[in-house]
Amino acid sequence: MSMFKFDRRTLIRSYMGNYNYIRLGETYAEENFEIFENYENKHQVFASNFVARLDNGEFLNISTLYELTDSYSPVKVITQRSLGTNEVEESFIYNTMDNKLHYTFQNKDFVQAEDLPLSKKIFIMAPTFLTKCLFALSRKYEASARIPYVVMRSYNLWQFEKLPQEEHIFVEYETSKMKVRNIQGEEYSTFDINVYQSDTWKNEGDAEVPITFHITKDNAIPIHAILEDGTEVSLTRLRKFQMPEHMLA
Repeated sequence: MSMFKFDRRTLIRSYMGNYNYIRLGETYAEENFEIFENYENKHQVFASNFVARLDNGEFLNISTLYELTDSYSPVKVITQRSLGTNEVEESFIYNTMDNKLHYTFQNKDFVQAEDLPLSKKIFIMAPTFLTKCLFALSRKYEASARIPYVVMRSYNLWQFEKLPQEEHIFVEYETSKMKVRNIQGEEYSTFDINVYQSDTWKNEGDAEVPITFHITKDNAIPIHAILEDGTEVSLTRLRKFQMPEHMLA
C-alpha cells in the first residue's frame, strides 16, 4: 500500500519533503510528505507516507492524511497501515454539530465504529513524523512554563484492542533560541520544543527527559528529533511552492 489517493481538486500544494529514520547508525525507513492548502475553506492538509523494509523482506507502509481548519483544529485524520496481507484503516472525523469525534477501525475481518464525546479541544496523535507537532499551531509561540495539551491517542495496530484514549502532554517552547536556517535555498525560522508527559519537576537526578523536536515556525514542520526508542528522524529534503498569484488576493 502506498500513499492513498484523496481529492486534490481544491488543494494547492505548498510543501513537499522527505525524512530518514536512523537506528544504530543505519537508515531503515523513510517518510515522504506533502502539505496542501484548500483554497475554498483555507483548511490545511498534511499527507505523509512511511515505508520500512523489515528483516524478513516485507514492507511496512503507514500513510496518514491529517486535515486542520484555518484555526488549526483537527477535522479529519485517516491512517492506513499495511504489512504483508494485513491491512488496517483508522479514521477520526470531527462532527462540529454535536462536538463528537467519530472513530472507525477497520481490518479485513472487523469494523468498530464509535462516537467519542469531547469536553475540550483535542489533538489527534498520528504515527507519521510530519504530524507530530501540529498541536503547536494552535497557540502563539511564546517561551513559558510547560503548556498542557489534550491529545487523543490510539493504541490499536492490526487488531482492535480498545477505544482511543485522551491523554495529556506538556510542551515547552524555546522561542528565545529561534534561529534562521537555510534549507534548499529557502530561509525558515526554526526553534526547539520539548514534549513531556508530566507538568511537574521531579527531584534532581530523576527529572523526566523530554523528546525535543526542532521545528519550523510556519506549519510546525519537524526538522529533527530523537524519539523514545532512540530512533533519530531527520529532514533530508524540503521544497516550498509559491502560491499562484490569483490565490493571494
